This record gives sequence, C-alpha cells and structure tokens, in this order.
Amino acid sequence: MSSRAEEAVFDEIDALITSKENNRGIKDLYAAVREISVSPMCLSAAKEILEAKGSAFIVTGFPVVLDDGSVVGETDGPLGTARLVYGLSILGKDCCVITDQTYSKPISDLLNALGVNTKIAVIKRRKEVKKELSRLLKDYKPSIIITIELPGRGYDNRYRDMKGIDITPYVVPLDYIIDLAKEEEIRTIGIGDGGNEAGMGWIMDAVKRVVKNGEIIASKVKTDQLIVGSTSNWGAYGLLATLGKLNNRPLLCNSDTEERLFTAASGLVDGRLKTKAPSVDGFSKDESVEIVNKLIGLIHYDELACED
Repeated sequence: MSSRAEEAVFDEIDALITSKENNRGIKDLYAAVREISVSPMCLSAAKEILEAKGSAFIVTGFPVVLDDGSVVGETDGPLGTARLVYGLSILGKDCCVITDQTYSKPISDLLNALGVNTKIAVIKRRKEVKKELSRLLKDYKPSIIITIELPGRGYDNRYRDMKGIDITPYVVPLDYIIDLAKEEEIRTIGIGDGGNEAGMGWIMDAVKRVVKNGEIIASKVKTDQLIVGSTSNWGAYGLLATLGKLNNRPLLCNSDTEERLFTAASGLVDGRLKTKAPSVDGFSKDESVEIVNKLIGLIHYDELACED
C-alpha cells in the first residue's frame, strides 16, 4: 500500500486516535510526527511489527504518585498492553510483558480477562534494571519492542510527571531497554500521549514548544517509530486496527471487551484525576468504547469478541 489513496484509511485511523484534545496539544504532536514519518504513523509502526519475525516485548508502567506519597498504577497503558498481547497472539507472535511491581497484578488481571496466557517479567530493583533487561533480551531474543505509557528520561536523565514534578525515585527505569535494543539492532516502537514517555524523543522539540511544562518534562528517549494518541491506550488500539486491516483479520476486540477490561482494571486510577474511576486521563469509559467502535467501523470488520 504505497499510494495516498490506498493509505487514506490509515490516515483516518491516525486522525481518530488523536481526535479528542487532551490538553497536551495532541494535534500539534501528531503533526510533528507526520512531518517525520513517511507514512501514517500507525501504518509505519505496523509494518515494523510485520517485518519483525520473532517475539515481541511490550513494556509499560507509569507510576502515579498520590498526595500521601504512595504509588499506584493508572489505567492508561495496561489496557492497551492487554489488547496488544491478545491481538499479536492472533498473528502468532509470542509476547512478553515487562513491567514493575506496581503493575504486575493489574496486568495479570487484564490478561486473564482476555483469556491470554503470556509471560510477565517483573523488575523490582532499580539498581539492577540494565542487568535484568539485558538478561531478558538474551533469553527471549525479541525482534520488536513496544513501549506504551512508559516513563522516558528527560534532558537531565530525570523522570517527571505532566506537572513537572520529579518522580525519579518512584520510577523503575525500564526505558533503558530502548538503549539496549539499539545496541542489539532490535527495532522499537513508542506509544505516548503527553511528551514525557519513552519514544517521544522523536518530537522532543515539539513537546517543548506545545506541551505545558514541555521544557522540563520532554523525554529524550527516541524509538524507531512513534505513535501518539489522545491516550496511549488509544494509540495501541489504532495500531491493532491497522495490523488487522493489513492482515485482513479482526485483531481489535469489540466494545464489550472494553467494558470487561475496565472492570478488571478496577484497582487502577485515572492518571490525571488520581482517583479510582472507569476512565483514562479524564476520558470516560464511554469515550473509549466510542473510539473502539469507530475503529472497527473504519476497518469494516464485524466485531470480534475476545474469548473468555
């Protein structure tokens, strides 16, 4: 699919997952990606996955620090991770999810909700991250690595939330897997929504220019491909819709599945509101269901219900 006419549906997918303003300048961030990407962003990322014949690593886990100093997981990232594992498994690709202790049980619950059995590698100690990541790369030999809503180091190697607050002490620096992947010539895809996630080094100047606190929160970590969305989950959904269209297979489970995932994610918080709620970064569950339904409509497939 090389002509602009043939790519029109993929432009629509990109437009849909960035259609709701998230108060982070998402449309400007998307424009910055398209200035660099030769094809629609989800299409470029999907082609990377299809060209990578081995297994996949999916890496996620952005800590939310509450006012009392406790750390919890958020809904953005885990839902997209679970759907990616399910969709890639249909394509016959083995997956390993890499995360930290905060996200271990929530991701396990989400995968169980979809009936997916996959390896979850939990890295607990910050000081041994590079060693553990190197071991995983050696043991599993992935051909593609996807990061979704993963903290990315800034200009000073510190991690910050969207308010510019330094959260480095709470982060297990899993984004170093991108550096290690480059050394091993493993291709990488980043998915983010605000500028402080791994992969956003692609458009660091745009993040600094259009995102509030962008000068200090912008991640310098650059992946080979980048997907931005109004939420990171929606970026993952756009990727799955694109892969499904290219393979003539419905990889994006139906909207009822979104309801099931939110139920399984009841222990997680909305990352923006910092409260337990059936929402993602301020967007309601119904808005997520709407995005899923519209993506399914774009790729002209009957809805696929994930297996119990």
